[in-house]
Amino acid sequence: MRFVNKTSVTKPEEFDHTNTTFINKTLKTFPQIVKGKEIKKIDNDYYNKSLSHLEKLYANNHSKNIDGQIIFIPKCAFCESKDNGTSKFEIEHYRPKKEVTEDKNHNGYYWLAYEWTNLLISCPYCNRGTNAKHNKFPIIGNRIYSENYLINKHFDIDSFNLEKLQELEQPLLLHPEIDNPISHLIFKNNGKILGISQRGRATIRICNLNRSLLKSRRWKKIKTVHKSLKLLIEDYLVKKITPEYFKNQLKSIFEKIKNSEQGHKEFTLLGKNMFERFEYFFILQFENDKIKNILTELFNRYKNNTL
Repeated sequence: MRFVNKTSVTKPEEFDHTNTTFINKTLKTFPQIVKGKEIKKIDNDYYNKSLSHLEKLYANNHSKNIDGQIIFIPKCAFCESKDNGTSKFEIEHYRPKKEVTEDKNHNGYYWLAYEWTNLLISCPYCNRGTNAKHNKFPIIGNRIYSENYLINKHFDIDSFNLEKLQELEQPLLLHPEIDNPISHLIFKNNGKILGISQRGRATIRICNLNRSLLKSRRWKKIKTVHKSLKLLIEDYLVKKITPEYFKNQLKSIFEKIKNSEQGHKEFTLLGKNMFERFEYFFILQFENDKIKNILTELFNRYKNNTL
């Protein structure tokens, strides 16, 4: 998970609280909410209008030209895997629109069905896979049960204010557009993600962020760097390559790790961990003290722009 600035893309007109279409679409869902009944199927055309905006946002504005067409390839808001076309990514409701797993008396946050700040992009494995999010939304605060329109017969904008909702309910699930995951999540050098806060641990559990395939893909990214370092250093120690070549290749590896933090790349939080905790991920994996000292010195020089 990485922090996403949603203000970097234009909010679709259809999702403006003052827009008549938004109001009519939202209010249309209210009479359908009766205990024991579910909200009717959400207007897919309405979501399709927002999909291109969300894809651009969760691709960090990074596009590819495929057969003359500009394509944005988004990442999952939760696990940061990319949409590779084999498993279609989908629009996910941060607060469930129908029901809440932890509260059978809750009819879902139906009034947020068309709320822009409640819409994310998720891979199907985080959203609907085995042990995935589905309609989970645990909180430690006071749960909000209905939009005030039902009570006061008017459109209460505060019911759509994400920051106020977060403050009142105190959800355990991290929101990538509000919460900086650096404060909640950290990686081990085997690809496993750990929660360093209550919310971090809950988010891992809710979205099943340590599922085997995901963990192995992160481990492969770490292992690839370690293998490159190992082969390069071995060649250098037996004088198979010149010191200058060794330094340039090592610098290239450091740059690749640093660049893996870029928002459009997969697993950017892992990349940030790999760079900022380089000693833990890579240096300590070598037994030879000489190798450790070489890596420590040259990595510090790279960070100081003296390599």
